Amino acid sequence: MPAMVRSYVLSVLVHMSATIVYGYSLYWCYTNPDIPTKNPKGAIGWRYKYLTFWDLWLQFIAFSLCLLSDILSTQSKSSQIARLRDIVFNSLALPVGIFVVISFWGIYAVDRELIFPTGIEKWYPVWLNHTTHTIVLPVLLLESYLVCHQSASRGPRTSYPHLLLIVVIAYLLWTLFIAMQTGHWVYGILEVLNWPSRGAFFAGSASLIMSFFYVGSYINTTFWGTVPTAKAKSDNNRRKVK
Repeated sequence: MPAMVRSYVLSVLVHMSATIVYGYSLYWCYTNPDIPTKNPKGAIGWRYKYLTFWDLWLQFIAFSLCLLSDILSTQSKSSQIARLRDIVFNSLALPVGIFVVISFWGIYAVDRELIFPTGIEKWYPVWLNHTTHTIVLPVLLLESYLVCHQSASRGPRTSYPHLLLIVVIAYLLWTLFIAMQTGHWVYGILEVLNWPSRGAFFAGSASLIMSFFYVGSYINTTFWGTVPTAKAKSDNNRRKVK
């Protein structure tokens, strides 16, 4: 089997597997009870109050676009789909996914009660915890290695930091809105902090997630080097598998 064919098959398998896993995780979330809260008003926002759920949607959308790009690779619309795929992957799925995994397990290592309280597995099973907080990062790194998502220097841009900034600001405002409406913070760690500390936490989190945008660019450059033209990007879109 030629190297390019093997590369295509591997990419399709990765994209299909990720789409199925993330899609089923979303289906499970929609068909099972939400995590209960002690505050009667705390149900506002449903699972959308968690950044993890936002990220789960981003991963599902990104890998669905990857799979669609594979399917339409020989059709005229493939370039537009590929560009949309790269924009979503570079600007949102990669940096948000890295942040969710690192921040979750970082806080978990300090005190799991602040992020994933004991007994929560009844409403958030172990397998779902790993599909949303663990496998996201290795799958993103594998995708970055297999498929070139970076912008060609003389072609349409495929990464927009201000798009990520809009999402970050929207989520922070959403978190504040929920707290103001319910008197209840989405995350336990925010409950134990005072307002100055919360402000520092928000600023630090926003800065960290924005920095991961540039980490993602570095990862792409490390795996693929510079891509001088749009044609070069097209010719080397997938990693050749020997």
